[in-house]
Amino acid sequence: MNYKLTIFGNNVYKEIEVSENMTEEMLIGTTPACQVRFNREHFFEDFEIRLEKNGEQFRLTCQPNIYFASQYMLKEYVVSLGHGDSIPVNYDSTDSELFRLELLFDYDRELKFFDYTIDFSACPQLYIGGNGQCQIRLTDPTIGNDFICMEKSRNGYRINASYSRYGIYINGFKAEEPTVTIKNGDFFALIGHQFYVYNDSLFIQEPQYIRTSLPLKKISQSSNALEYPRFIRNTRQKYVVPSEIIEVLPPKSKQQEPKKNLLMTLIPALVSLVLMVLLRGVMGGGGMFVIYSVAMMGMGAIMSVWTYRNDGKEYKKSVQEREEKYNAYITQQEQKIIQLREKELGILRQKHLSAEEDAALIENFDS
Repeated sequence: MNYKLTIFGNNVYKEIEVSENMTEEMLIGTTPACQVRFNREHFFEDFEIRLEKNGEQFRLTCQPNIYFASQYMLKEYVVSLGHGDSIPVNYDSTDSELFRLELLFDYDRELKFFDYTIDFSACPQLYIGGNGQCQIRLTDPTIGNDFICMEKSRNGYRINASYSRYGIYINGFKAEEPTVTIKNGDFFALIGHQFYVYNDSLFIQEPQYIRTSLPLKKISQSSNALEYPRFIRNTRQKYVVPSEIIEVLPPKSKQQEPKKNLLMTLIPALVSLVLMVLLRGVMGGGGMFVIYSVAMMGMGAIMSVWTYRNDGKEYKKSVQEREEKYNAYITQQEQKIIQLREKELGILRQKHLSAEEDAALIENFDS
């Protein structure tokens, strides 16, 4: 059976499905490398928790800036969790709680049909569990000798789960106190075995792991259609339409094209060369100096031509890089928009079912 790792705390709630046959490690945290990533704004600093299979259990490893608070108030950075284990995660600098981790079998993935009922109206106190003295005995080896006690109260039914290592779940959520009160129409679960209570009767699934001396009977579909159980949607299935705004920035200003003219660049060197030749021709002498001057001016002209061509190449390269970078940015933003639209469409379809889907849910609710 697969597992469910629940992460919960202030402004944090996340359920992660974990396969019992997982072979690769899973990274949980706020950094970009995490497969399960949280919003960094909800935490004081970045963190990472590594999850991997370790035999029959799962090993969790954290960074030094956080730690697992064991029951002996020790700081641990590597722990192993099995079914029913729960452990808080604290900041190392302040010892304040970051959130809690809880690992359970993922019973919620199985399709459930409450086709059997147990009448406990004659029992002032009803014991459910693995103990041999329980009126409703669960033969699941995971339970062991754990049990709960349920009795009638003024406001409904009071359940004492003090003798259950894993506590009890009410309508999908773990009860924070060992003693809770439920009403007609509520669901409760003991280590994955779910019950629906209504008018001194417990509605159950196929009684494969249940042994009881109380009246047990199967409910025919014709008599219970659309009458039981009253459906209570789990609040963790609340869908929120994303309101994130993806901003598309305009491209950076285009670099100004060089305005140099090759002829205008060469004119000073050419004029100086002509004047030098004329003056030395009129004045006579200085042949070597003329050659030197011509060579220097020629070199200046060559550098002017090279600078002109190089500026043109740099400008074209800059324009090309600008276009490539902005096209890549536009493609990235387009993918984000497409993904957000698909997510929004999926959520809207979950929140607003068609008339045909609503009718199918009603017809197949207890089939």
